Amino acid sequence: MVQNKNILNSPGSVMTLRQRRFAQAFVLLGNATQAAVRAGYSPRTACSIGSQMKRHPAVAAAIAALRRGEAIPVAAPRPRPVPPLTPRQLVFVDEYLLHIDATKAAINAGYSPRSAHVIGCYLRKKPQVAAAIEAGRAARSARTGVDGDRIVEALGRIAFSDIRRLFDWDANGIALRASADIADDDLAAIAALTIGPAKNGVARTRVKLHDKKGALDALARYFGLYGRNARGAPDTATAAQADVVPAPEAPKLRLVRAA
Repeated sequence: MVQNKNILNSPGSVMTLRQRRFAQAFVLLGNATQAAVRAGYSPRTACSIGSQMKRHPAVAAAIAALRRGEAIPVAAPRPRPVPPLTPRQLVFVDEYLLHIDATKAAINAGYSPRSAHVIGCYLRKKPQVAAAIEAGRAARSARTGVDGDRIVEALGRIAFSDIRRLFDWDANGIALRASADIADDDLAAIAALTIGPAKNGVARTRVKLHDKKGALDALARYFGLYGRNARGAPDTATAAQADVVPAPEAPKLRLVRAA
């Protein structure tokens, strides 16, 4: 009895699912042929397989363990080997990392434009392709020092900028504050700053701000805020409308400093 326990617990004696079923059926039925059929073997070969199975050391140990009311181990599923990427899939990965567009990446990888959308979505979800894309993103992030947190932070500076922290205005006009008086987070909202020739002794300053609406839109999509109703559940109608709302142009301000 001790020897059977050792056989059952040895590294090379883990039971397969069919062997486990045979052992359970044999304890229940007491017949090797019927137990083999119950385990899923062909009735034509059940007699010979049942005779061999009950003499198998691990199966015999499992039968003895079940009769004692003990549990028997089950073999863990074998991991399937991941096939390597094909040359065309490698090109798709490179193109996707460049454009972040599965359809365009599929076309540049040599797939037909007619089916590029479907193929791109399929490849994007394929485990080995998805793993290669994630590895490429991680390598690029390590090289550049740019990650998701930095991108969200930069978008947040634009999205939550306040014009009152950039300009001073009164009845005589509007003027951009001195750069030393503007915080770094607010300076990030300025896309372009040009100073034109003076007119009537007053320099004309033109300021272009980054797209505040576009930054808010990008953050909302990143956090999955579109297409949710009051209870937080997805709302397909709202999501569909959000996809077609065009972003407004970035605001442009023409400033005139009062004399």
